[in-house]
Amino acid sequence: MIIFKQNYETLIRKIFSAQWKYGTKILYFAILISFSFITYYHLSKGFVMSSDSFWYSEAADDLIKLDFKLHIYYFKNTHVIPSFFYTFPILLIALSKLFFGAEWQNAFMTFNLILVFFSLILFSKSLLLLKVRPLVISLAILLLTLSSDLLTWPRYILTDMVSSFLVTAIVYVVIKSIIKEKSYYFLITLLIILMILTRPTSLAFILAIFCFILISKFKVNFN
Repeated sequence: MIIFKQNYETLIRKIFSAQWKYGTKILYFAILISFSFITYYHLSKGFVMSSDSFWYSEAADDLIKLDFKLHIYYFKNTHVIPSFFYTFPILLIALSKLFFGAEWQNAFMTFNLILVFFSLILFSKSLLLLKVRPLVISLAILLLTLSSDLLTWPRYILTDMVSSFLVTAIVYVVIKSIIKEKSYYFLITLLIILMILTRPTSLAFILAIFCFILISKFKVNFN
């Protein structure tokens, strides 16, 4: 009985260790299961158009009529919040309409689901960089599958998934730059620009990211 208990404890420690050879494989299998469930759920429900979705659609139509001349579109649009802050999603919707015609909503929803997949991967890679055990991340990914956000927003024709992906991506790049002690200024700048062009509320995230980078650099220099 004592020997069995010792072997069991050794096995548990081995499974939850960072060196367990099957840890990463189980992690990516968990991502695949999570993404498959989320995709099936949303595809079976179908896309959703809110009042904001119709505004994005009309704005995309205006952009297409102007042959994607953004400088004219910005001055012509009279929305309360400058349309500049929604350039990226409106551009994506315009391209969806241009290439997929009447199926543009399904194309945009598919794009949202692709962003979910890469967000799960970047989330996992961020935690791996922080030395979190692969099996623990796997359990977290499976729990995220039941998240109300992941079971709601991917099928909406809105900016939520694009914005969430950009936040996840920039967090991953910042964590990687600090741990690897490398500067990814071009990539960080590109992601910040896309965030600004996605929704105005992203400015708060950008400020927080700048503060985090400055504090991290200060600590490194101080040490």
